[in-house]
Amino acid sequence: MQDIIDTTRYSAGGEAKDKAMREIVAELPWWVKWVAVPIIALVVFGGLIASVVGFVIGLLFKVLVFVALV
Repeated sequence: MQDIIDTTRYSAGGEAKDKAMREIVAELPWWVKWVAVPIIALVVFGGLIASVVGFVIGLLFKVLVFVALV
């Protein structure tokens, strides 16, 4: 029973945090939302994105070579 009460309390807190985050984002200028945030995301996660794309392209190339040989 205690687990149910704790889960309810945490989910209510999560909703409050979501609402607060939406308010913060709503107050930002348009250029921050549509220019600065994507640029920051690319700088932070650019290496990860590049490695995943490189892995997928390499895998597709190996599959094509396998299909060509078989």
